[in-house]
Amino acid sequence: MKKIIYLISLFALSLLWIGCPNTGRPTPEMTRMGIGTGPGSDSGSAYDAAGFGDAGEFGFGEGENLEPRDASFEAYGAPAYASVYFDYDRSYIRESERSNLNDTAKYLLQNPGQKVLVEGHCDWKGTTEYNLALGDRRANSVKSYLVQLGVAPSTVETLSKGDLEAVDGSDDAARELERRGDIILVP
Repeated sequence: MKKIIYLISLFALSLLWIGCPNTGRPTPEMTRMGIGTGPGSDSGSAYDAAGFGDAGEFGFGEGENLEPRDASFEAYGAPAYASVYFDYDRSYIRESERSNLNDTAKYLLQNPGQKVLVEGHCDWKGTTEYNLALGDRRANSVKSYLVQLGVAPSTVETLSKGDLEAVDGSDDAARELERRGDIILVP
């Protein structure tokens, strides 16, 4: 009887092993929801389907009563170093971006009351959920670097934009510019 149970168990495990191929880690192309359904699409259908598409229901027309945000430090008399760029699917600070962040930290240490917002951005590849998480890691990576340089953690807020502002179908050069963390002075 034990032999029969053993053989049946062995047979079931072999079927399970054969039936579950190892596909590895999915690529961003494999996780996309489809053309025209994600953020950055012209149709806006994904937002409309989720109930986010009509700003009119909140009493605002398209772009009405919205102040433009000046992301440059120069508007506040500070040097310009507003963006940190990242490699594809990565959230670590590149060596080439560290001097930029060192200058940012120096400015923030000289102006201790100044608060900043770090927005994490991604290109259009990958799912919205994945890109929001990656944008969060990128923003927190910038914050961690600034904190290591002595900036008070309470003066740095983070926000993930993911691929919400990415241009769907953009070329390699444009996607490189979308993989960033924007450092924005908060008045």
